[in-house]
This record gives sequence, structure tokens and C-alpha cells, in this order.
Amino acid sequence: MLNKWNKQIENVFVDISVKKDEQEIEQFRTKSVDLEALARERLNDYWDTQGKQEGVYSFDLVVNFLDNYRMKEKKFSGELISAEEFEEITKNIPADSLTGKAVSSDQSSGFSSFFTYLILCLVVLALIILIGVYFYRKGQNRKEAERIESADPAVATTTTGKDSKDQW
Repeated sequence: MLNKWNKQIENVFVDISVKKDEQEIEQFRTKSVDLEALARERLNDYWDTQGKQEGVYSFDLVVNFLDNYRMKEKKFSGELISAEEFEEITKNIPADSLTGKAVSSDQSSGFSSFFTYLILCLVVLALIILIGVYFYRKGQNRKEAERIESADPAVATTTTGKDSKDQW
């Protein structure tokens, strides 16, 4: 969910209608969240398929807020398969690569990831500059100290903490 408004949207939720062969078989609602201004938040929910027949199901999603305002509608479909069919399909796929996460074709995430990388590059560049300035100044201070010591022995003895009359 992406809030493009400049203020918080309260009580945002999604009503989901599950259909098979154009017949509605189930309805449920996600938990409600408050979306901060200009923020993105993910609403996760799961559909219990225990006791459901195999086949293609369609899902109608309606995003609502403030209990009665319909903000956006989306439709998609998915296929419910048997455990045996699932085993056959996934037998050559490593177990750690399977997730229950839906994939979106939303292109807006590319825009935000570009700026994330840009900001990361700027931070790294700033760190490199700060480290360079630190070592440059450290070298300048060392050169200045060497110059003072080599210029006047009396100054050098006072800078080392010894009394100048002990040296004369």
C-alpha cells in the first residue's frame, strides 16, 4: 500500500472475495492499519485452503479506508493444486527458494531503489572524503612538528618538555 497523500490515512484494510467458476465461495478482511503520510506499507494475509477443491480461483481485492471509502480494486487469479502435484513441480527446486510471497509487476519500486543506491553512494563518497581529510591533516601536523624541531634546537627542547637551561 502506498499513501501518496501528505497526511496519514487511518483504518486502511482490504476486503477479499474468493470466487471459483464466478461463484463467490468466501469473503474475508485483512487487519486494519494506519498509513503514514507519503509512506508504503505491506498488508499480509493468508487464505486457509484446507478442505478446498483443486482448481483456479479468482480473488477480488478492494482497498478501503475509514470503514466505507473504496480506494482501489484489483483482481487476480491463482490455481490450487494437490500436494502430489506440488511435490512433482518442486522436486528439483531447492527448498530455501520457495516462499509464499506474491510477485508484483509494479514498476514504482525501481524508482525508490534508484534513490536508495544514490544515497548509499553519496554516503560512501562522504566517508572517503572525511577519511582523506583526516589523513591529510595528520600528515600536515607531522610535517609542522618536524619543521619546528629542525628549525631551532631551543624551541625543540621546550616542545619536548625539558627546561631550556638544562640544555645550555
